Amino acid sequence: MVYVAGKDELVGVQAMGHLVRLVVGDWQRLAQGTWKFDINHVEVKYDVVVKENETYDALVEMVREKFCILPLEPVSLTYDFPDWMKIPGDYTTPPVDIVEDWDVELLMAVRMDFVNLAMCVAHGNEAVGRYRMVRREEFGLTEDGIEVVPPKPIPWRCMM
Repeated sequence: MVYVAGKDELVGVQAMGHLVRLVVGDWQRLAQGTWKFDINHVEVKYDVVVKENETYDALVEMVREKFCILPLEPVSLTYDFPDWMKIPGDYTTPPVDIVEDWDVELLMAVRMDFVNLAMCVAHGNEAVGRYRMVRREEFGLTEDGIEVVPPKPIPWRCMM
């Protein structure tokens, strides 16, 4: 925490920020059940300062400003846990979606222990739609939400 002081009084408290790398690309779910983020090397990669108590809306606004994304264009923010935090095996956990304030807090907590953690950004109807479709298939759902196959068990989730 940094204290911002006026003449003789405490004006406010600001949380410390950390640099987070923003990388544009697409998530692919390979046949073996592994997830891979294909980085779009044509897009510029940015570093943004994210506070530990940053809100989801503020984070999305930062991303929109950096990549000049229109307000109505869909944006998907995700990240992947470092390899040392994953369960060993052929199957890998899906990426972590950032959709609310608590997810930003989790990102920053993981970021404290793993400084090279990058935030994966997908934007545009096609890229975000493709990612959401692959995620639904992960749970055995079709486009219209009907279950067609039983979902594959995800090892890190509690199964009863």
